[in-house]
Amino acid sequence: MSYPSPEKLSTAYGSKLNTYDEFSSNLFSVGVIGLEIYYLEFVESIYSKKKDVNLEEVRSRVKKFKDEKLRRGVECLLNVNPSERKKIY
Repeated sequence: MSYPSPEKLSTAYGSKLNTYDEFSSNLFSVGVIGLEIYYLEFVESIYSKKKDVNLEEVRSRVKKFKDEKLRRGVECLLNVNPSERKKIY
């Protein structure tokens, strides 16, 4: 299953082509996979029918992480700002 980042979605479904950093986009995907592993269920519910990421759903799921270090790491990977995601790397 593929989990695109917000910037990749806006490029794919937007009216104009935007450029995005593939590495940062992949870091977002790793964060979504982290959510799946934590909850042991698919988390495609973080994507809305409008083809964007439901950030409120992401935040509510990440808040439930009991381990603070893990929570901060996943929050970093799921940051809307692609350059912030690279900080974890």
